[in-house]
Formats: sequence, structure tokens, C-alpha cells
Amino acid sequence: MAKLKKTEFKKYLAQMTKEEMAAEMLKLFERYEQVQNHYTQDLGSDAARETCLETYKKKLNAAMKSVASVSPIKIRQIISEFKQISVFPYDLARLLLHRAKCAIELLLKDHWNELSSSFFQSSYTSFKEFCILVRDNLLYGYFDADIETLFTSHTGYYEIDFLINLIEVYNEHYGKNFPYQVEFNGNFSTYSWVSINNSPKNS
Repeated sequence: MAKLKKTEFKKYLAQMTKEEMAAEMLKLFERYEQVQNHYTQDLGSDAARETCLETYKKKLNAAMKSVASVSPIKIRQIISEFKQISVFPYDLARLLLHRAKCAIELLLKDHWNELSSSFFQSSYTSFKEFCILVRDNLLYGYFDADIETLFTSHTGYYEIDFLINLIEVYNEHYGKNFPYQVEFNGNFSTYSWVSINNSPKNS
């Protein structure tokens, strides 16, 4: 069956009375969970929105719990589901940043080197989406400190290449440059974060 076009649906709605349209909306709300979740986001309290966001964070946690079970396709499905019900860019940005956090934590687990190239590529793509979302909606005040903490709290060997690549995405799409850079120590097995004016982190 051919998919109904938007123009056809608008024509259908134009033929309905207000009462018929209200009844149709109620039927959709009762029948489909996605419609319920959408209006929970749109009309619900801050607490309800937060509960919904935490539910999807937990879904990401489960999908990215271990190297063996991680699936870029499943991760994209979770993000896509949230996009369908999310109303506010701030909430979507928070979920995308949580996805980046989960990806970094995966690199600290055993067998991290078995992660597929598609996992890394999808992680960069998702973080790019986050950066553009923050930039275009001027959400810097909500996320600058969180990103700085997320990156500079790590000083391990295994995650450094991934972090450097994320920072390259940040510098290209966030609208400003990341204020810290990596300074390797001794034999390059450890590193520290130094601000762009050469002040050590937390000095």
C-alpha cells in the first residue's frame, strides 16, 4: 500500500469537524504509545520529561553495556525512537551526549579493540549531530562544562585516540574550539590536559 502523503492527510483533516478531529486525536493517543510519549514531552511536567529521558538513557546503557553486545544499529534505533517523541532540542542533545559518554566508557572495558569500525563512525556521526544541535539552538550554557568534564576526566591510554577524534568533530561543528589539548608525558603512555594558553587542567 502506498504511503499517505501529507497533502492528502491535510485534505482529510480539513473535512473533519472539531469534534471529529478531537475524537480522532483521542483514538490515536489511546492506541499508540509513541503518541502518548510525544504529548508527555510536549505537555507534561519537567519531571515527566526527565523520566522519559532517563528511560532512553537506560536503553542506551543496556545497548552499550559490553563490547560483545554493542550494536550500532540498535543504538541508532533508540536515538531514532526518542527523536520521534522529543519536542525540545535540549532533551535530544542530552541523550546524544550520554551516547558519547557510553561510547567512551566502552573503551575502558576488556576487548575494546574488538569494537567495529562502524561503531566508531556512528559515534562520530552522533557526536557531530550533538554539536550542531547545541550550536544551532545556542545551548552552550547548558553543555560547555559537561563536555569539558567528560573529556578531561580521562587520562587513560586506550581512549585517547577516540577522544582526539571527538574533539576534532567538536572543533569543526560546535561553533568554537575545545579549550584544552592533550599533552603527552614521557613515553606517550600517559597524558594530561592543558588549556590552549598552556595552563594545566585544575591548576
